[in-house]
Amino acid sequence: MPPVIPAPARARDRDAAAFELSGRSRVVVDEAALGVAELLVADIALRTGHSPAIATDDAGPHDLELRLDELTSASTEAYRLDTSAEGTRLTATTPEGLYRGTRTILQLLGTDGTIAATLIEDEPRFAYRGVMLDVARHFFSVDDVTRYIEAIALLKFNHLHLHLTDDQGWRLEIHSRPELTR
Repeated sequence: MPPVIPAPARARDRDAAAFELSGRSRVVVDEAALGVAELLVADIALRTGHSPAIATDDAGPHDLELRLDELTSASTEAYRLDTSAEGTRLTATTPEGLYRGTRTILQLLGTDGTIAATLIEDEPRFAYRGVMLDVARHFFSVDDVTRYIEAIALLKFNHLHLHLTDDQGWRLEIHSRPELTR
């Protein structure tokens, strides 16, 4: 099983050479997935120093390909990741599924720019996967909260509960909810 958290629904290592991210590598996407590709490229640059170009044409050798296509799963977060020396192909039905798959790519990506040859078909076992951050009793800087959100996204959590108050008084005025501060 590849070292991915949470463990994928189905995964197997392939008896093949690893994918190597190089200066020729690109992230090839559908138009609808450009936002996901931009996030992936930024994260790859932070991890490896490589900043692959984003393209919307056909994928070639050494490319990471993100494609929207039908999968057999009913989950909007399902994805299929196929990696070998010839390239990496991530397929999902929705951009949300592509995003979840890119988090798996980042977990598998070594600092040397390699991804072991593997085939992963994943979908969440639970629709609601949440965490809480208690900002009512503890101060967290904006940077702390940002790092926390990035960490939970990497682990594929999909809900964040901010615990904002500990008593009956609501101290934050929200014009669309005036009853809260009364």
